[in-house]
Amino acid sequence: MHFLLKNITLCIIAIVFATSINAQKVITIPKKKQLKSKTSTVAAPKKSEVRIFTSPEGANVYLDDKEIGKTPIDYYKVVYGEHTIKVELDGYKPYIVTKNFNTSGESFQIYLEKKEQKPCNLLVVSKPDSADIFLDGKHVGMTPLWKMVVSQGFHNIEVFKPGYDTLKISRNFENETEIIDETLKKTPTKYTTLYLVSEPIGAKVLINDVEIGTTPIQGYKIKQGKHKLQLVLDSFDILTEEIVLNKLEQYIPKTLSKIKIHPAILNIYMQPGGSGIYLNNQLIGQTPLQDYQVPPGDYILEVINEQCESYTETFKVDQKQVKDFNGQLISNAPLEFDIPGVPNGKFKMIKVVGGTFVMGATSEQVGFDTDEKPTHEVRLKSFYISETEVTQELYTAVMGRNPSISTGNLNLPVESVSWEDCQIFINELNKLTGAKFRLPTEAEWEFAARGGTKSQGYPYSGSNVLNEVGWDKQKSKEQLNPVKMLKPNELGIYDMSGNVAEWCMDFYGQYESSFQENPVGLILGTDRVIRGGSYSDEEKRCRVSARNSYMPSSCFENLGIRLVCD
Repeated sequence: MHFLLKNITLCIIAIVFATSINAQKVITIPKKKQLKSKTSTVAAPKKSEVRIFTSPEGANVYLDDKEIGKTPIDYYKVVYGEHTIKVELDGYKPYIVTKNFNTSGESFQIYLEKKEQKPCNLLVVSKPDSADIFLDGKHVGMTPLWKMVVSQGFHNIEVFKPGYDTLKISRNFENETEIIDETLKKTPTKYTTLYLVSEPIGAKVLINDVEIGTTPIQGYKIKQGKHKLQLVLDSFDILTEEIVLNKLEQYIPKTLSKIKIHPAILNIYMQPGGSGIYLNNQLIGQTPLQDYQVPPGDYILEVINEQCESYTETFKVDQKQVKDFNGQLISNAPLEFDIPGVPNGKFKMIKVVGGTFVMGATSEQVGFDTDEKPTHEVRLKSFYISETEVTQELYTAVMGRNPSISTGNLNLPVESVSWEDCQIFINELNKLTGAKFRLPTEAEWEFAARGGTKSQGYPYSGSNVLNEVGWDKQKSKEQLNPVKMLKPNELGIYDMSGNVAEWCMDFYGQYESSFQENPVGLILGTDRVIRGGSYSDEEKRCRVSARNSYMPSSCFENLGIRLVCD
C-alpha cells in the first residue's frame, strides 16, 4: 500500500514537471521566432531635376504653393508625379503650369508677359497734415495729397512729420483710386541723463552750439538722439564730434589734446639799418632782423630811429606763417630851400612828426583867457614848419620889396603884412620853389610851439621862462629883434613866443570839447587867427595857448608870417 502511494506520488510529480517544461516551451518559442524575423525595406521615390529660367530674371517661383526661390533655378529636385509651378514678377502676368514629372530632368524657359499698366489716382491724407510723403523713396509732396497719378502695382509709401512716428505702408495698387487716410502717432520724447568728464577737467561744454557748463557735467538731462558735442579749453585743441544718446543714463569720458604750437617767423628789413625794433613795447633787436620766431598771436611792431619818423604796425600771425616787413622810414631831417637872392643861406623847414595832444588852456597855462577853453584832444599828421619867422631878406627876395616899418637888418622878421599879403607871397614862393607852402592851421601852430611829440609841457615855446626863448614887451623894450637870437624849443624852432605875432590859416571861432583830427577851423568867418604874441605884448600873450584875431586885411608892425608845408 505504501509502495503504491509512493509510486503514485512520484508519477504526479513527474507529470507536473513535464507540464511545466512544456509550458515554458510554448511561451519562449514565439519569442525566438519574433527575434529572428526581418523588417521589409521600401524603395526610395524617384526624383526629377528641374531647371527654370525666365526672361526677365528675378521672378519668384512656387512649387505646389511653396516658394522655392528666384529665377534662374538650377537642378531643383522634384519627386516624380504631378506638380504645379507658378512664376510671379511685379509688373508681369503670372505664369502657371501643371505637369507630370516622370523623367530624370525637366527644363523650363519662360518668357513673362508684361501686365497692362493702368493709371491709379492716389490720395494721401494724414492727421495732422503737412507731413512729407515719400513714394518708392522719392519725395512727392506733403499731406493732403490729392489725386496723384501713379501706376498700378506694388508701391512703398512713407509719411514723415517731425515729432511723429514715420508711417510705412507697402501696398499693391489695383484700383482706379487708392486712398490712404491715417492718423500719425506722436513719438514719445525720451531723455538721457548725461555724465560727461574730460581730462583735464574745466573744459567748456557746448551741445548743439549751446554752452551747458564746464566739465565734469553731472546728471544733465537731454533728449535722446544725435547731438553735436564741443569741448573748449585754452591751450588744447577744440574737440568736436557727434554723439548718439540712446540710453537712460550715459557716461562719456573725453581726453583733450594739447595744442602743438609752431612759431611764426618775422623778417624785419626796414631802412635805415640799425633802427631799434620793438615788439609789444619790448626791444628785440635792430634792423635788419631775420628769422625771428614768435608764438602765434597779436602784435604791435615799432621801428624807431632818432633821425626818422617811427614806424608802427599792428598785425596778427598764425602758426608757421612767415611775415616780412620792408620799407624806408620817413626821414625827420629838415627840408632846405635855396632861394635866389638870399645870400645868407638856405631857408629851412623843421619836421614836426604827427601825433596827438591836448589843445587849449592846459594846467601850465596860467592867466589864460576864456577863448582858450574848453581843452580838447587833437590828432595831427606830420608836417614841416619854418625854423624861423619869414625874414625881411626872404620876403624881399621873393616879392622884390620890403613892407616892414622896422628895417636895417635883413634878419629881422618881415612885418606889416596882412593875411591877404601872406597868400600873395606864398603863391610866388611856390612858383619859385615848386613846393606847396601855406600858413599853418591853428592846431598845427600850437602843436609845433608846444614841441610836438617831444613836448616838455612848457607854458612858453621851449621853456618855463619866457626870457630864454621869446621877446615880450618888457624884454624887447618894444623893439623888433632879429630871428634866432634866443633858444629854440624842443623841435629846434625859434621865436614862437613873442617877437612878431603870426598869421594862421583858420577863421577865428570858439573851441569845442570833442576830439578832432587835422582840424582846419570854421568853414566861414570874418577874422583870421593870430598866434604867438609879439614884442609889444604882455608876457601872458606869449603863451603857447594864447589866441588873438584880426580882419584878413589888417596889417601891423608887430604882425608877421611863419610857413608850413606837407
